[in-house]
Amino acid sequence: MSLYFKLEKNEIRLLALHPGTFHENIEVSLYTASLFSVNLDPYKALSYVWGDQNITETITCNDFPIEITTNLALALRYIRSESHPCTIWADAICINQADLDERNSQVPLMEHIYPKADEVIIWIGEADESTENVMEWFREFDKHWEDETHRAELVYITQEAGFDLRLERVRAFVARPWFHRAWTFQEACLSESAHVRCGSFTLPWLTFCSASIIVREMGIEKSAFGESENHVQALAYFSVMTRIGDSFQLSFLLNQTRSRIATNPRDKIYSLLGLVRNSSIKPDYGTSMERIYCTVAKTLITADKSLDILSGSTGYDTDSTLPSWVPDWRKGLSIQLICGMNHKFDSVSQFDVNLSMVEAVSPLQQDGELHELHIRGIQFATVLSVWRLDELSHRLKTCMTAERRVLEELRGLFKQIGIPDIYEHSNEVSIIAFLRTLSADSLPISKKVGVLPRKTTFPWHHDWLRQEIDIDLKTFRRKKIAGYFGIDSMEIKSKLQSTGLDMTDIICKVYMDFFSEDGSRRFTSSSRFQHKLDTLFGDTRPPPSYFFKDDVKSRVIVELADTILRWLVGRSFIMLDNGFMGIAPLNIESGDLVYILDGAKVPFALKPANTKPTHFKLLGECYIHGIMYGEVTQPKKNKYRRRKSSFRKEDIVII
Repeated sequence: MSLYFKLEKNEIRLLALHPGTFHENIEVSLYTASLFSVNLDPYKALSYVWGDQNITETITCNDFPIEITTNLALALRYIRSESHPCTIWADAICINQADLDERNSQVPLMEHIYPKADEVIIWIGEADESTENVMEWFREFDKHWEDETHRAELVYITQEAGFDLRLERVRAFVARPWFHRAWTFQEACLSESAHVRCGSFTLPWLTFCSASIIVREMGIEKSAFGESENHVQALAYFSVMTRIGDSFQLSFLLNQTRSRIATNPRDKIYSLLGLVRNSSIKPDYGTSMERIYCTVAKTLITADKSLDILSGSTGYDTDSTLPSWVPDWRKGLSIQLICGMNHKFDSVSQFDVNLSMVEAVSPLQQDGELHELHIRGIQFATVLSVWRLDELSHRLKTCMTAERRVLEELRGLFKQIGIPDIYEHSNEVSIIAFLRTLSADSLPISKKVGVLPRKTTFPWHHDWLRQEIDIDLKTFRRKKIAGYFGIDSMEIKSKLQSTGLDMTDIICKVYMDFFSEDGSRRFTSSSRFQHKLDTLFGDTRPPPSYFFKDDVKSRVIVELADTILRWLVGRSFIMLDNGFMGIAPLNIESGDLVYILDGAKVPFALKPANTKPTHFKLLGECYIHGIMYGEVTQPKKNKYRRRKSSFRKEDIVII
C-alpha cells in the first residue's frame, strides 16, 4: 500500500506530529488539506536543510516505516511536544519526491504555504556552547536599531573586550548550511511570522534581519559575517522588502543568489519563483537543465525588455554545455558586474550606453533555435591591445599598507599602456580617465556615485573634503562667500558638508598630485562651485593643510586602491582601434570586437565564431570610458562624440 495518494488541485499534505519525549521514536500522520480552504488547520512550516540523504533515521508515518534525514529527525524532536500533537509542513515528507508531476504542481504552491503558516520554524541545527551568546548578540544590535537614542552605544559595544571573540562566534553561526541553501532563501522571505531555532534556543527572524542591517550600516558586515556576508545581507534585505510589499525581477534575484547551493540545478530558478509576481515560468523537473536555462534566459529578456541578463554570463567556456550568452546559474559570480546587478541590493546601474532605460519591445529579433540569440547591435571597435589585470591585482593586495608602492604599481601600468596626455574622447587628463576606467567609474570623481556612497564607501575622502571646506570657510571669511552665492553663511557650510556642491575637480587635482612625478600638473577646473571660488579668491586660496597629513593621505590612497581592486579580478585592460580604452573579460584577445547591443546598458565583448560571419560567442560585459552614458548613441549630448550616422546597426547571432 502506497503512503501517497494523488493530490487534487491546490491540495497539500500536512504532517501531524504525535506527542512524545525527546528520545522516543518519532510517529507522524499524513493527511490532505485544501490550501485555500477557510477550514485549513493551523500549521507550522519548517525551513531546514535536508542534510546527507545517505544518513537517515527510521520514523513511523501512517503506521509505515519511512526513512528521513537525521537533520529533519532532529528538528522534529525539538519541535515535538510531550503532551499534544503539532501540525507541520515539511517538504521531504509532505511532497512525494519520487513523483515528478507532483513536484511540478507543489512547488508553485510554496509561495502560499509559507505565508499561510502560523509560524515558520527556521531550523539551523543543534546548538553548541556559543549559540546563546550569539543570539543575545543579535538581540543587542536589534534593540539599538529600534531606539535611535541608543544607537551611539553601539560604538562602545564594538570596543568592548571580547567583541572580536563574539564576532568569531557569529561568523561560525552564519556559516551553517541553512544560510547558504537555495530553497531557504525564499522560505525565509515569504514567512509572515518566523523564528530561528537552534537546538532549544529561539530568535525572531526579524530580530536577526534588523541586526544584520545595522551591522551593514556600521560597515562591520565583513568582520561580523565573514564569507557568509553576501548571503546574510541578501536574506535580511529581501526579507524586509518582501514584508513591505515589494516584488522583484527574477533576473535580479538570480544574480543576488548565484552562490547559493542547490542539489538540483533547476532549483536555482524554481526556488525563487514565489518571490516573483506573475511569472510565466513553471517548474518542470522532467526537462534538461540546459533547455530550462536557455528558455528562462530568453523569457527574462522578453519580460524585462532588456539584455541585462547577459551580464550574468561568465562568457565563452569550452567546457560548458550552455550557449555563451546563457548565465550558468549553477556557478557563483567571481567578478563584480559592471551592469550593477550584483553590487548593492538597493542599487541600480546608472550606466546606459544606449540611453534607453525602458525599451518598448523585446530586443530579441526572432526566435531562431533555442540556443541562438538573434539581436541587433553596433560594432563599436576592434580590440587592439590587451593587458591582463590579475597580476596587478595580486601585487596591489600585497602592498595596500604602503601607499607609495600602490601609486608605483598603478603608475607602472599607466606608463606601459602609453596613453596620450589628454584622453580626447572625454577631454580629460589621461591619468584621471585611466583611474576612472580601472574602477569602472566607481570612484568619488564619478557622477554616478551619490552623496551617501561617498560617505560610506569613501569615508576618508569625505572627511578630508569636509575638513578642507571648513578650513576654506574659516580662512576666507564665510560671509563673503555666502554673499557671493547669495545664501546664508551657515547654509553654504551645511550644503558643502552634507549634500556637497561638485567637489569632483578638487579630488581630481589631488589624484593628479598623487600620480604626477613632479607634482606640477593640474586638472583644469570646470565645476560651477570651483569656478566661483577661483574667481573670488584667485591664486590666494591655500591648499588644505589637513589633507596633506600623512595618515589622511595614506587612507585616501587605500580607499582609491581598494575600489580599483574590486574591478581587476577576472578582467583585462584593453585599448581599441579607435583610441578608446576600457576593461573587459579576462579571456579577451586582440581582434575580438566590442559591440553596443540594442537593449543593453553596457557594451559587450564578442568573439567571431568560425561558423558564419554574423555569428559570435559572448565573452562578457565591458566598461569603455567615454561611451557609458550614451555619448555614442546620442552624440548631440557631447561634442567629442562622432556622429551616430558613423555606425551601422547589424543583425547578429550569439551562440
